[in-house]
Amino acid sequence: MRNPLPPWPRRGVICPSRGERVHADERPDAPVIDITGRYDAYVTNSRKINDYTLVINQAGRHIECFGANVARPDNRSTRVYYRMQGELQDNRTFILFERTSPYMRSKLIPKRGGRSIGWRYKVSIGYKTVYFTRVSREPVFFESTVALFPGKQEELVRRRMLYPLTLGQLKHLLDSLTAAELGPPLKRYFRTEYGKKTWQRIGIVKAARKVDRFIGDIFQNKRRGIQPPSNLELARFYARYILTLRRWEFARTRRPLIGWIQYMLNLVAAVAPDRDFPNIERYLGLSGQPEAVKANKQHKYKVKLSVRKFGLFIVHYSGKITIERISRPLWTPNRKETYNVVFWAGGVDKGLGGKMTIEGEAESYFDWQPAHIPGPFKIGQMELEIGAGGIGGKGGAGFMHIEGAEFMPVLHVTFAEGEVGGGAVSSSAGSRDSRARSKPSTCP
Repeated sequence: MRNPLPPWPRRGVICPSRGERVHADERPDAPVIDITGRYDAYVTNSRKINDYTLVINQAGRHIECFGANVARPDNRSTRVYYRMQGELQDNRTFILFERTSPYMRSKLIPKRGGRSIGWRYKVSIGYKTVYFTRVSREPVFFESTVALFPGKQEELVRRRMLYPLTLGQLKHLLDSLTAAELGPPLKRYFRTEYGKKTWQRIGIVKAARKVDRFIGDIFQNKRRGIQPPSNLELARFYARYILTLRRWEFARTRRPLIGWIQYMLNLVAAVAPDRDFPNIERYLGLSGQPEAVKANKQHKYKVKLSVRKFGLFIVHYSGKITIERISRPLWTPNRKETYNVVFWAGGVDKGLGGKMTIEGEAESYFDWQPAHIPGPFKIGQMELEIGAGGIGGKGGAGFMHIEGAEFMPVLHVTFAEGEVGGGAVSSSAGSRDSRARSKPSTCP
């Protein structure tokens, strides 16, 4: 026929013949859903909890993702990683291919507009689905970008981006590493009498062990702990950062929690260098540095207490205490510091009034500065207070223990002569400079 009939219009699925090129309809690269972010999953059975993390970057209809299980102390497992990529389908799901094993396919099924995701993958018998919850919308760096960071930063950024801690693990660190939780064991340590005698070393090491066990219990928590070595460096970074931001005040001195822990280790190392604290060293990366507290030489001081007493059964004392450094380097600008002191003692005194002056010398392996002096001290068994409130006790005589800033080891004073009446004591005293008393010191 010269004029053949026009071809019939095609209907249904277009199946081109061999060699025929058929152009697909253009699709705008504007996906109906964006699932970029970080996701956590918690799969619980009667025996244990299996946690998973999933990080996703989406560009148009294409996604790159990195999934891994979480190793914790209760499952003792190592982390298994999956590096995947995929495309958005018309039914709003994503077909994923594992990069190292392209034949391993799985599917991501977004729920609630991307706030949660079901990851469906094939197991030995049938399929299994793990449901993730989005914890952050921030995109992540993948391998090529992470490799641009220098030195040790590369590994830390890699852990932060691709193998993150779960939201539960981060919350566990935030809730545990607080001044309210760490304060009591630290206070117990600094209240323990410090010295080089055997019983004193045993006491301070025992008190420091409680802080060490507290840190170990946090990281070894069965549900939210960290199983090394998978994420130890990242967890240590978070823990040190939290302890640096959070401060604790003790004996009118306020400093970061990590500073108190380091100072405790330094004090122990000065008298017991053979003792170690494995949990603090492993999980926080801290160790004792005895040279930091200047414990290698003795520092000498001269102490003079001069008071007037009034009363018969309840004796009132008021006067001054002067402390002078006699070893070099001397205090500047003044070689000595004087503080007002007021206290009272219960008991029978020989007279209704009079003066009392006692002098002595003290030696310490620690460098006491004027800012460390205000605080409690004892004469024999009698307790006084410099620049703070009153404390009860019983009378005595013969020596003086200056506790001052209570995180410092006690300054022992030996008297050449002097006398103090006995009885129950309550006291209050004022610093030579009241402004220095009201504002806490920030350095030891």
